[in-house]
Amino acid sequence: MSIALDAACADFKYRALFKTKYYIGVDISDENLGSGLLRKARPDDIGVLADLRVLKDFPAIADIVVSTHTLASLPPEDRHGGVMALANAVAQNGILFFNMPKETDSDELRDILESEFGVVRRRVYGERCFMAIENYFSHRTSSKRNLFLVLVGFSIIACYGLSFLDGRRNKGCYVLYECFNKKGSNVEERMNRVRTYKTAMSVSGYKDCAF
Repeated sequence: MSIALDAACADFKYRALFKTKYYIGVDISDENLGSGLLRKARPDDIGVLADLRVLKDFPAIADIVVSTHTLASLPPEDRHGGVMALANAVAQNGILFFNMPKETDSDELRDILESEFGVVRRRVYGERCFMAIENYFSHRTSSKRNLFLVLVGFSIIACYGLSFLDGRRNKGCYVLYECFNKKGSNVEERMNRVRTYKTAMSVSGYKDCAF
């Protein structure tokens, strides 16, 4: 896979987990994007200043789109629209990973995703206490102390593991969707589309961008 899109990327905190040639981070905070581009980005990375919901107007350029704990921040009535905005950004044969609160999931949403992707998997997981702890640590990944970052990483993994096990027992409060093989160009052509997007920022051009 060549192009990844990380929706609500914060300060590119999970950049190192993406092994794609190109990475596009989308966030509503120019401060987060600026920090990520200066500290964690690679030369070809791009930051896009945008609300998740406007991805419905975004080019379908990404081989993989990932969004974690983002839809929960939207009003319940906007979450299905947020999912479709994410799906819209996935290129043909691409992959979409996202999670959302279980109470806003529906069979109708799954049916729509199955019409867009060749394979759709849905997993229920999550105990609210463990999810809250994981969320606390996930916002502390900007530390420059390596030992602290290792502890944060282990804490996040432990909370996800405990949450998953408890979710299997209690049916969980979150739903994870894994969607493969988007039904529907060349990698460089797709990147050129996002480079001309009006709120895109690059490592070299960030200081010249106007918001």
